[in-house]
Amino acid sequence: MNYCPCCQDKLLCHISNNHVYWFCPSCWQAMPVCPLPNYHSFTEVISTKLAKMHQELEKSTLISDECATNSSKLTLV
Repeated sequence: MNYCPCCQDKLLCHISNNHVYWFCPSCWQAMPVCPLPNYHSFTEVISTKLAKMHQELEKSTLISDECATNSSKLTLV
């Protein structure tokens, strides 16, 4: 059984113009089939990637704040 990566509803197999695709009746969208064994794995992969992106964003923000603080100290001296 294939499940929607967005809402976890069952995907329906459709054929159109000699092509087979999966359709989610809840999202009303054609959907890719995720090769992961279940949707929990899919959400885990996405969560891990988002956490990594958040850490990188925080790190770059801290560096920007440090540079701004250092430059203001230099102008005061």
